[in-house]
This record gives sequence, structure tokens and C-alpha cells, in this order.
Amino acid sequence: MRFLIIILIMFVSSLSYAKTYSANIPAWRGEWIWGPRKNDVPVMTVNLREWLSAKPGGWGQSLINRTLGNAVVAGIGEVRWRLDDGRGNALFPYENKNKILKWHNWGVDFNAFDFPVAAAKFAKRCGMNIVFVADKQFLNSAKKRYPQLNIQLSGHVSGKTISAVKLNPARGAVRWLDHKKFEFKREFIISGKVSKARLCITADAVYRIYIDNKAIGSDGDWWRGETYDVNSLLTPGKHIIKAVVKPSTSYSGLLVNLEWTTSNGSLKQVNTGADWLCRAVGKKEWLPVSIVGYEGTGPRFRLKDPWLNSRSLICNLKSTERFVDISDITVTALSNAKTAVNAIDGSLSTFWAGKGVGAELNLILKQPVLLTEIRIFSGNPSYNGLPSGACPLKAYKIQYFEKGKWKNLIEPIKNASANNYRFCHAFTPRRIKKLRIIIDKSHDTLKRNTGTVSVSKMSSVIREIKLIKAHGAK
Repeated sequence: MRFLIIILIMFVSSLSYAKTYSANIPAWRGEWIWGPRKNDVPVMTVNLREWLSAKPGGWGQSLINRTLGNAVVAGIGEVRWRLDDGRGNALFPYENKNKILKWHNWGVDFNAFDFPVAAAKFAKRCGMNIVFVADKQFLNSAKKRYPQLNIQLSGHVSGKTISAVKLNPARGAVRWLDHKKFEFKREFIISGKVSKARLCITADAVYRIYIDNKAIGSDGDWWRGETYDVNSLLTPGKHIIKAVVKPSTSYSGLLVNLEWTTSNGSLKQVNTGADWLCRAVGKKEWLPVSIVGYEGTGPRFRLKDPWLNSRSLICNLKSTERFVDISDITVTALSNAKTAVNAIDGSLSTFWAGKGVGAELNLILKQPVLLTEIRIFSGNPSYNGLPSGACPLKAYKIQYFEKGKWKNLIEPIKNASANNYRFCHAFTPRRIKKLRIIIDKSHDTLKRNTGTVSVSKMSSVIREIKLIKAHGAK
């Protein structure tokens, strides 16, 4: 009997593991895309000796992703990859193992991982031109080993160059990418009847996507993709998928996977890549996109649950919710005032962190609006592993200003759950021009890597606030 129980436990455990593993299957396909690549970007030079000396901590494929991922995010389209360190040591598998670069303290052995092959595959996927260079003593050996790669003798590079070591991902992205609101589109054809279809999308930072000018959905949380059932929209014939994306302050990108199954069971796909077109909002000319990386590379973190976050189609909703446009709201704060705008910027990736007891966030509307609900997205799930925790709200008040006085809009919240990151408060429709949120407590542990801190340094994180108009409100 005991043996049967053990077998049953093992069987249930295996089912649980399989279910967990299949949550991210299939993986994201295609590439992150953004606006046209600029013409004045320099050639990036990669000398792994310099890179490893400056940024130790990742080898093999992760080093390729970090090095070239930074380049694609910065819009760089040409890379010169050095196959030796210039000091008589090879940076690729070489017949004389005594000449292969190795540091005993880091344990790096270039004979254990074929960096040139991995770098060439990365470059091909991202539409990047990569040239491998080597000193004279290594040139013939490198060409013999890699006949399929473009290998040249080391020498002077014409035009502007930048060292991979000097390329800071955030600064590079801001410097070379066009941080405007862009439209993206791709035409495709459906032949025959479609049995099922789904669209998965994420963007950095806020997107709105359409098929044949019908609104599919919108979101501003790039690290968790959304899935939409679009089977009803994919009739036989020509279609256009279009997305409008507002970038964040540091990075920009759109990643779309559209797949459908035909009546005979074959799977068809449309994914973001070099075959999409883009234009800045307000412009007429459509241009080829620039690939700025793919999921898991460079500064892009691995996305979570990409196929399980299902959403309803906006165009199928009988009565869509009507949010107050963020352009009609001004926000101020008593602490961290410069980042207060993050609470209404439409992106869940950015946030405002109030400090201490009584941290206050004020929202002023352009004109009084009949409101019926307020939603607060609080905490930062990616901070869960840190001593301070995610810092979602625990005790707070929501008040409105009327006849010279602040009044409670809802009953004060005294003990919200630490696992709650989304607070929805509906109320009797009321015409409001000014709102404020006063925070008395958050789920900050008050513990930092430097030790325990006082309550005056308590952090209260608000990622986004949405105001919903009452039915019939203008």
C-alpha cells in the first residue's frame, strides 16, 4: 500500500511539473522591432578580452546575448568581432591550445564554447552585418575553421566606431533610437477557413493593436504578454495587422506572434521581424523596421507566462470601459515629485514610490468629470526578492476635493493584502476635478541591504492609476 501511495505521489508530481513547464510553450517567436535604423550609428567593435575585463559574470551564450543584445538595442547594424586578443592569444577554438585565452580566476576557456558560430547566428537573426577580424598569425586558421564566415585581416575601420565595452545599453538606446510614438503594420493573407487563431503581443511600453482597423487590445506592462483569441476576425482574404506603440524612457520595442490553424490542420504564423513596416505617428511614409533584439537578449528580461494571460477583444465588448485620458490629468506628489508622472503614464513598467507615513499623490483633471471607479496598480512584483519587498499599499485613503474641503471617496483601507497588486474601488458616480491618495502604510519590510530603516523611509509603490468615467459622462 505504501508503495502504491509513493507511485501515486510521483505520478501527480510529474503531472504538476508538466503543467508548469508547458506554461511557456511555445516560446516567443520573431524579433523586437522599432523605428527605422539611423544612418549615423557607428560600427561596434568587439574585443572579448576588454569586455571580460570590464564586465565579468556571464559566459557562453549569455555573453553573446549581452554583447550583441546591447548593439541591437542601440540600433547598431554592423559589428566587427575580433577573433584574437591582439596579444598572441586566440579567442576561438585553436589548434594550439596553449595559445587559447584562459583566466584561471574566471575559468574562461574559449575552447569550450564556439563564440564565432553563436555570434554569427545571433547576427543573422537580427539582420546585423557581422565581420570577424584576426591578426595575421590567426587568419588562415580561422578561415579554415570557419569557411562560412566573413573573416578579414585586422586593420583600420573606416567611419565611426564604438567599443562594445563603452556601450551602455540604456544610454545607447536613448542616443541612437528614435523615441517617438510609432505605428507598425504587416499585411497577410488567409487562404481557406480558419479553425482557431490567437495573437500574443507585448510592447515597451504601451501598445494598442488592431486587425483590419478593429481594436483588439491595449496594455502597458511589457514583461507579461497578452493573448487574444482572434479566430472570428480571420476570414479568407487579405488582412492588415497594425499596432501603435508609445515607447518608455529607456527602451523601445514591439513583439507580436500571430498564429492560426487552417481547416486541414496546418499551422500558419505572422511574427514581428524585418518584413514589417513602420512610421512615426503623423507621418505619411512607411519605412522598413529596425530589429532591436529578441526575447531574452540584451537588456530584455525573459518574459513571463506569454501564452496564459488571455484578454477579451475590445471590438467584441458590448460596452467598453471609458477611461479618463492620461493627457487630461496632472499629477503631483509630496515626495519623489519628479517621478509622480509615472503613476499616470500608461505604463505598468514605471512607478512612483512615495516615502514615509502620509505619502501623498494628487491628481487634477482638466475639468470636472463624472467618475464611477478608480483602479490602483500597486507594488512592483520584480522586487519581491529584495529585502524591502514589493511595497504594495497596505493602508490608505482616497479623497476628493469639494466645496473647499477634502472628503473620503471610499471608506479608508486599513489592511490590504500583501499579495494584492490591483485595487479596484467602485463608488456612486460623482463629478470630480481633484483627487488624492494618502498612504499610511505599505508592505515595506523596512529592511535594506544596509540594515533596518525608519518608518520615515518607508516606500509605497504605485505603478499606475486609472480613472473610469460613469456611463453617459463626457
